[in-house]
Amino acid sequence: ESLVRSGVVDAITARMSFLHRHPILGLGILVIAVVSMSAFMNNAGALAIVVPIAVHLARKSKTPIALYLLPLAFASHLGGFMTLIGTPRNIIISDLRMSTTGSPFEMFDFLPVGGTVALAGALFLIVLAWRLIPLRRSAEDDSEVRQSFMTEVIVPTDSGIIRMTIGEFEEATKRSLDVVGVYRADEFIKPNATLELIADDRLIIEGDIESLTYYIEHFHLSLSGMRAHENLISNDDEQVSLEVVVPPYAKLVGQTWDSVPLRDRFGINFLGISRESGGIRSELAATRIWPNDILLLRGRSDSLKETISAFKLLTIANVEVPLGRTLRITSVLFILFSSIAIASLNIIPLPIIFLLTAVLLVIFDFVSLRQAYESIDQTVLILLAGMITLGDALQRSGAAESIANFVLRHGEVVGPVFMLVVVLVLTIIMSDFMNTTASAVTMAPIAILIAQSLNVSIDTFLMAVAIGASCAFLTPIGHESNAMVMKRGGYTFKDYFRVGLPLELLIVTISIPLILHFWPLWI
Repeated sequence: ESLVRSGVVDAITARMSFLHRHPILGLGILVIAVVSMSAFMNNAGALAIVVPIAVHLARKSKTPIALYLLPLAFASHLGGFMTLIGTPRNIIISDLRMSTTGSPFEMFDFLPVGGTVALAGALFLIVLAWRLIPLRRSAEDDSEVRQSFMTEVIVPTDSGIIRMTIGEFEEATKRSLDVVGVYRADEFIKPNATLELIADDRLIIEGDIESLTYYIEHFHLSLSGMRAHENLISNDDEQVSLEVVVPPYAKLVGQTWDSVPLRDRFGINFLGISRESGGIRSELAATRIWPNDILLLRGRSDSLKETISAFKLLTIANVEVPLGRTLRITSVLFILFSSIAIASLNIIPLPIIFLLTAVLLVIFDFVSLRQAYESIDQTVLILLAGMITLGDALQRSGAAESIANFVLRHGEVVGPVFMLVVVLVLTIIMSDFMNTTASAVTMAPIAILIAQSLNVSIDTFLMAVAIGASCAFLTPIGHESNAMVMKRGGYTFKDYFRVGLPLELLIVTISIPLILHFWPLWI
């Protein structure tokens, strides 16, 4: 949540625009990024961060979004192989090892096996997976239209564009922004390429949301629409920006924003306007609003809904747009990487480290209390509680021992290596058709009992469970990342099987030798 809200995603998207000419290179970079991020954060969260970037690249390259989304969803699983905190399944398996041997797995114990498996999986996704996906166009591919907005900015004394000419400014933005008008001491100046910009100039600029967001922050410009007397709302309240369309019956038709009584727009800022015919040459707040105009409004979520309803406006989408949001990338990344570094030292328990990290993000207003609360997935917590209880019940009732003995009776003549393969494959099958955490909770106690019955190291079998529990590639129901992309990418069940089966076979083939090498059966 904090990575998205701080502008990390927007900044990365702006810097990756050039990759639209090389879709496969863009896919490769995104796959590697997702694998790296998911090693240290929630898998679905890592996927959610890169999906907007993938959508942007797909639009600009006119490539079906199906090329990107399924490989990225699968890539989000791979990072979980590498670290203790890469997935809750590894933490559960580590806790079971702690209760059995008195010693848990450490942060990077999973890396020798998991890192190699993740690398091989990433190469498969980059080189082969996209060739197996039918690149049918989804509804999103056909409906996406890039919208150009006009907004008003003030040039502060510390801005990077002071003493630039308008031509130089537009060239610095790679022609993605146009200066439509300049107001200097309340006098309108028709823009020309040689006009030099000075402090306190007010510029009417036009561009898409992505370019406006990036360059307003890059050049330290101030949004004129963010009025101080309209920002008397507590920082604890969630501020969002939305695009709204003005229908013919809207109460704003024919009015300017400044003409609307303050009590009717309290807490709502007017940031930009998009008009198909163009023709806007006045100050933003003094521009008359007409039917079919698209407005950018920002304010507290509840107030924004009330204002939209009162003015009879229509929301285009419920997706927050980034304009008007301050980028605080460095601070968020510093807190995130510091927490990971401390966790790797094993001096403070993991739950305490990451709880403190979350508290810091709220204290420094990177995430509001409401956003922090809403980002907690209660269904996952209930699922974990239920499945941990189920795993404990399997052990206490003797069911796990019965299952282990059944497996041993049918495989005792083939040796521990074959049993290791059986445990890995069974865990993978369970992960494909039930929740991945549930498969780890169910199979880990069984793996321990099999290892103890064979008088071999339990670590070897627990590592097989850790790998298998993250291999939910055959269906969209095995993992939330798979489900997230199904509708958006226009995928069918067959697409998951077509890509997921060879990936799972690859993982089984390379992980068994790796597990046996780094975690020998006999110590």
